[in-house]
Parts: sequence; C-alpha cells; structure tokens
Amino acid sequence: MKENIKIEFAKKSDDKDLRKLMKEITIPGNFQISYQREPSFFDALAVEGYYSHVVVARKTVNNEIIGLGVRSVKQLYINGIEKKIGYLSSLRLSENYRNGFLIAKGYKLFYQLHCKDKVDFYLSTIINDNTAAINILTKPGSILPNYYDFGQYRSSAIVLNQKIRNNKIGIIIRRGKPDDLSAIITFLNSEGKKKQFFPAYKITDFSDNGLLKNLNPENILLAFSGKELVGVIAAWDQNSFRQSVMTDYSKKIVAARSLYNLFSPILRLPKIPRKGGELNYFYAGLICIKNNDCEIFSLLLNRIMEENKSKYSFLMIGMHEKDLLLKEVVKLKSIKYLSRMYIVSHEKYDFKEMLDSKIPYLELGAL
Repeated sequence: MKENIKIEFAKKSDDKDLRKLMKEITIPGNFQISYQREPSFFDALAVEGYYSHVVVARKTVNNEIIGLGVRSVKQLYINGIEKKIGYLSSLRLSENYRNGFLIAKGYKLFYQLHCKDKVDFYLSTIINDNTAAINILTKPGSILPNYYDFGQYRSSAIVLNQKIRNNKIGIIIRRGKPDDLSAIITFLNSEGKKKQFFPAYKITDFSDNGLLKNLNPENILLAFSGKELVGVIAAWDQNSFRQSVMTDYSKKIVAARSLYNLFSPILRLPKIPRKGGELNYFYAGLICIKNNDCEIFSLLLNRIMEENKSKYSFLMIGMHEKDLLLKEVVKLKSIKYLSRMYIVSHEKYDFKEMLDSKIPYLELGAL
C-alpha cells in the first residue's frame, strides 16, 4: 500500500525530529559527513538569513519527518546594489523517499511562500558528488524552478600546521576590538559590494541570533596600511550550534587510513578521525580584501592559521573558482570539496546578461 506523505511547514516542536534527520543523513563522497545542528535546528538557522522557513515531508500514519528543505532570506549586494535574495539549503530525504515527486511537492509549497514574500532570485549549492540531487533538481523541462549553473565553488579544509611565504611589507595586522565594529562594517560594505552576492552586513548581525552568530570582534583579524583598513578575515567557530561528524569513508580511504594516521605526526598532518568523530575546524569568514589583493590576503591567512593551529585541525575556507584569492589557497595542503553554485528562479532569465562580471562570493559559514 502506498504511504501517505504530507508536505507542510515545520513547527518549533519539530526541532528534535529535524535534528534527528540531519544526524541520520550523510552527504556522499570519499568522506561521508553528517551536518548536525545541536542543540537546536532552528537556532542554527540564524546564520543563513534574517528569517527562514522549513518545509518538511511527514508520514501521515505516525508524523515521522522523512524530508526537509530550508528557504532563508537576507540582503546581498547584486551588481553593487543591496537586494533581498533567498537561499535554498539543507535538502534532505530519507533513503527510501528520494524521488522527484516529493521534492516537487516541497517546491510547490516554497513557491506559494515566494508569491507572498518575493525575492529577486535564490542561491543554492550542491556538492559535486551528490549526483542524485543534481540530476533531479537541474533536469531540463522539470516542474521545479529553473536551476542556472553559476560555476564551481571550492571548499578547502586547510591543514593549519604550515606557513605561507610572503614578502609584502608595510602591513600591520591586529585583532579586532569592540570599538572597531563600526569601521569593520563600513569596510565590509564598501569593499564587499565589489563582489557579487556579498552580504550587506550590519552591526546587529553580531548578536546571538544574528547572521554572524558566535563571532566576536576579537575573532576578526584586521590588516592596516598606515591607518587605512585594507583587509579583514575572521576565525568563526560554529561548533556550539553546527557540527560536522564523520560517519563513514570510501573503500580507498578505509584502506589508507591506518597507514596515513601512522605517519601523520611525522608529516605534521592531522589524523583522519574515527567514524562518529566530530571534525575539529573553524571557518574563515568575512573575507574582504581591498582590491582583492592576494598578498594582503596571504598575510591574513598565514596569521589566522598560526593563531589557531594549537586549537583546531583545519581551517575551512570557500571561494568561487573565479576568485583570484583562490590561488593562495591552492598552494596549501588541504582537502578539497567541490560544489556547483546555482541561481534558482521561478522565472526564466538570462542571468549572464542581468549580472555584471563581479566575482561571486558566498559566506561558507552561512551555507
């Protein structure tokens, strides 16, 4: 007998079941990871947008949640102008329910919400290894919204115990202070809007339930040329509300893990964690460099790695393939995770014509 599934918006009382589903479902790849949201699924959504709606698929017989998806909204710079933009994330379906029919029903509810609360378009990312999701969501002629491929987004887990050679002089780097917040926000918005999709930040985003939840001024490194602020990067620890847990490995990783872990201390590399182990990392956030200067960026990157190597194993950093700063990242020992970036719209647009040539930017800690 065919099961009855209802699609509806999640309630606060669903928090426990949503966390359970996030824990159970892993993202495919050589390293299979579950992205968990303890102790509160809804509180963790603060970094994704000023407000979010969660759609769930639920068995009618026992109310078990077998799928979810999230729509969040915030202000981003589009062609240098602040716009209201949506973000689609956390698409999860239990293994026996992964089909286009359920996803289409969920997107129908999102469309109803879109009609009441319109945005210019949505952004989304899909990990390259998640071919099932890519095939369903981007299928031509689908009844789903249009997914426009906007290039590759590279996330890198950088090994911290290494140095970057840099000969640039005349740049002073120090940690931020509460009194710096106004200047930081001014710099982020004046320089950040030179990139496509950079968030339009406000001081209130540093609150407990803001876009920059758990990020304090002291976690931000500032680069100065004389008295001029020329670069910003933040060490953003989200482990208190978002966790990544290693659930399994591919066969080739299983075969190599023991030997790798044996020699990792000699090579000054972190060990591959056991199954069920939480990954120990922090995000590089608020990456904003005057004129996208690679040398200033490498100075900040080197300092943030040096200051945090005793506490963490990895620095997670994400950049679009067109970002020139990426060449400083690829020089370093790291584990890379490749995704496709998409613009999602219910209407048909030529986004290559609508959007100028600015380099795309996504805040990795908000994905």
